[in-house]
Amino acid sequence: MSVPGPDRTPCRRLPGQACADHTGQGGGFAEFPGSAHFPLIFAALTCAGTIRGITVTSTLSQTFAISLTALALIAAPAAALQKGAAPAASADCDLVASAPWGGDPDSGLVAEAVTICGEDGRTRATLSLVDADGETRYQGIFPTDEVMLLAWAEPGQMDEALTDWLGAFTDLDNTAHIPGADVEFPFYAADGLTDADIDTLRAEARDMACYVQGMESAMCLVREGEGVREIGVWLFPG
Repeated sequence: MSVPGPDRTPCRRLPGQACADHTGQGGGFAEFPGSAHFPLIFAALTCAGTIRGITVTSTLSQTFAISLTALALIAAPAAALQKGAAPAASADCDLVASAPWGGDPDSGLVAEAVTICGEDGRTRATLSLVDADGETRYQGIFPTDEVMLLAWAEPGQMDEALTDWLGAFTDLDNTAHIPGADVEFPFYAADGLTDADIDTLRAEARDMACYVQGMESAMCLVREGEGVREIGVWLFPG
């Protein structure tokens, strides 16, 4: 079954790297009222700032960031700013957060998030999984106003939101918890995976990271050899 989700544009893959590009205008998910059992997402939403092993820093001085943002807003086309996205706050630009896979510094894989403020007034977050040799094994780019945990951030609080976002990589889920397609908030297998493949993953009970990729969905990943693989999308109540 095809995975529902934001429109994707082609993006360059490195050897052994999965690559997700979510720079479009989003969409593609139906509204799902109510609630369901989805422990990791709810933990991330209700336990802000409690995750250990995650560091957040600013890569530019406040003065320089403000100057860049001012220039970007002046140059931004008026039509782009009328699409509903609020102009990026300078304090939300050029932030970097990182978290080791499973919270283990010796895991050989680190999740890194970087915010970039564009000339169109929008803030985007790049998510990368980098191995011990510095090779990028997975990467995606997301407008922050289309990702639940990031969209909720108040100006100046994006660093905390990035910490919560990367919590999916420190507090791992397990493939044994993958639900079927006949529940209120189902799991949809990634392209190329069959129902039998998903059943095998359930039986193997492997570590799985499900990070929030939209307003009502999480992308689930497993490690495969030296790389990382998308296995599907898990819906949750928006």
